[in-house]
Amino acid sequence: MTDLVPPPVTSGKSLMERLEDALLPLINLVFLLLMFFIVAGQLSDTPLPELPGTGQQAGNEQPYADLTVTAKGEWQVDGRTVTTQGLPKHCQRRMKNPR
Repeated sequence: MTDLVPPPVTSGKSLMERLEDALLPLINLVFLLLMFFIVAGQLSDTPLPELPGTGQQAGNEQPYADLTVTAKGEWQVDGRTVTTQGLPKHCQRRMKNPR
């Protein structure tokens, strides 16, 4: 019958030395990735453009809405309260004369 356990390693190195040898490629890879991201992060001197509607220009302005429903349930178009019966007429006028 053959032996199921492989013969011991006879390289002459201790377990810690073999473990260090096995971890060396991983350490090299982490170091190279670190260098890559440091260099890649410094390639561009120009800052990213600002998104529209952000920064100083946005402020606390209310966004424009064609139709606003208040907390009381009233419908407002251009800041004026509109009834349910008058809404279709107002919408037709807006379709003919858009902003």
